[in-house]
Amino acid sequence: ALPISDLKEGGEYEFRVRAVNEAGISKPSPTVGPLVVKDQQCPPSIELTEFLEAEEKTDISIVAKIKGVPFPTLKWFRAPPNKPDDKLPVQYDQHVNKVVVEDSCTLLIQQSRRNDTALYTLTAENNLGQDA
Repeated sequence: ALPISDLKEGGEYEFRVRAVNEAGISKPSPTVGPLVVKDQQCPPSIELTEFLEAEEKTDISIVAKIKGVPFPTLKWFRAPPNKPDDKLPVQYDQHVNKVVVEDSCTLLIQQSRRNDTALYTLTAENNLGQDA
């Protein structure tokens, strides 16, 4: 795959490719197109399948794989284990943090405490929808 930048949405473009390898450079392929450029969008989705138990004073990482274009807004929630519908937003501080990279969101709980016991869920939302 070769990313191509500076294309205008709605613009029509034609493409040709050439191979480059140890044997040299190939002849250009036949022209493909015209292709109309449009922004690729998809609703958010979350892959989070972990069930985790940990001892006190251990570091915990809950990792969720994220998809969505545009990239979704991500929010972690926690609920008491016996009341999964009583969700409250996770409060971030030096003890609990959220780390977002290319295609994942990780909830980090450093030196876990007894009061960290909860059901943790993640929501992802963009203009095309929501997933949890």
